[in-house]
Amino acid sequence: MGGTTGGRTRLSALIVLGTILVVLLANAALAFDGKRTGFIAGAGGGFGLLGEDETFAMSSYSPYHDNEPSDWVDHHPLYMNFRYGYAPTEQFSIYWSYQAGTLVSEHRTWLESISGLGASYYMKSTVPSVFVGLVTGFATRSTFYEDYDESIGGVGTSISVGYEFRKHWEVEFTAWAGRPSELYRYFRVAGVALQVRLTAY
Repeated sequence: MGGTTGGRTRLSALIVLGTILVVLLANAALAFDGKRTGFIAGAGGGFGLLGEDETFAMSSYSPYHDNEPSDWVDHHPLYMNFRYGYAPTEQFSIYWSYQAGTLVSEHRTWLESISGLGASYYMKSTVPSVFVGLVTGFATRSTFYEDYDESIGGVGTSISVGYEFRKHWEVEFTAWAGRPSELYRYFRVAGVALQVRLTAY
């Protein structure tokens, strides 16, 4: 009940949020002092590869299922990422991160996402610089703009390496994995993504 409304509301909220962030970041990138210290906010996107399989545990509710995983299925989703947080130094930042890929499976559109607490370390205090990052938190598999809402959650983590090639602009390669699950149903999800991000600081 209310699934269509919920899916459309989620889509509308993401579009509005993305538009606001892009506008704010474009202005903030010019207005901030260009140092990596202080509050930060970033948004970006790209493409990548994502794979998953599914396991049903034996139970009285699913007597015909066993605990063998399904075949591994690969997807080629579009990715998006958002982050906001604080950088105490020019080379270290802590932030809340949300990164997600959209894919079509079971005739529905899904968001496969990782969200959680992250940190990045830049090798140099000035641009250009290589950096590494780590995010630990939640992996979520949820429907996106569908007739009804479905969401499955679990633990997830991602690691990344990137390059800030000019102030506020970064390219990043990310690898991540998660274990969304619900009663008697488990997913293993893993993916890689190449993304460009605009970060205000």
